[in-house]
Amino acid sequence: MYATLADLELYIDRDTLILLTDDEDAGVVVESRVNKVLETASTIIDDHLAEAGVTLPLNDVPPRLVQLCCAIGGYLLHVRRDRASEMWEKQYNDALSYLEKVAQGTRTLVKLTGQEVEADGGGSVHVAGPAAMFGEETLDKF
Repeated sequence: MYATLADLELYIDRDTLILLTDDEDAGVVVESRVNKVLETASTIIDDHLAEAGVTLPLNDVPPRLVQLCCAIGGYLLHVRRDRASEMWEKQYNDALSYLEKVAQGTRTLVKLTGQEVEADGGGSVHVAGPAAMFGEETLDKF
């Protein structure tokens, strides 16, 4: 998995995670449900990386993949409770769009050290940084 519960908690507060995972009303985050969506998100990421020719599994996970995994996993958690807001849907779609560009070879993934993750086909994968939260389309909302 590219992300953990601790990573996801940077994006979703504990009370919301309880609401999204606690089907039994025990008042706790059900880690097995979190892990399942993060595994699914990681599989989606792996599919795109494999299409780009990246050798899997990765030895070192670029921080961008953790963020993408949390965006996809967070959305999947919200969907399972029919609580996916426009913000989560946008995060999900942006993550998939980025991964599609990686698969097409128009985006790459880079570790914080600046070292590129090489693809088998001679291309490379690079992460430039986190997705922009503000842009021309969103500034008018603030």
